Amino acid sequence: MSTFFLDQNPSEAVIFCAKKKNSKDDLNKIKSILNSKIPTDSFLPSIRISTLNEVRGKIGFPKKNAKKINNHLMEYDWQKKYYGIIIVDFANQELAHKIYSTNKNRV
Repeated sequence: MSTFFLDQNPSEAVIFCAKKKNSKDDLNKIKSILNSKIPTDSFLPSIRISTLNEVRGKIGFPKKNAKKINNHLMEYDWQKKYYGIIIVDFANQELAHKIYSTNKNRV
């Protein structure tokens, strides 16, 4: 897991980690969450975008799966609104900046 503090304020940290394989259903769920209307005075739980295959005893391909998911996130039409904490794996600085710059504070 990697944590990027993009500002001195810890509430503005972007945290990256992983769990299991992605699927179209997962991506649709993620898009649904990202497009939802969330009251700005409420707490949004972390959106955990998983990349590790959970097949009996196999480690899977987390970096390969993360690359696919991260590419979708880079292409996603992010609106200037509050999404909460977006948790992904193997993110680069460009993805961190994209998520941070469009994830408006609740203030």
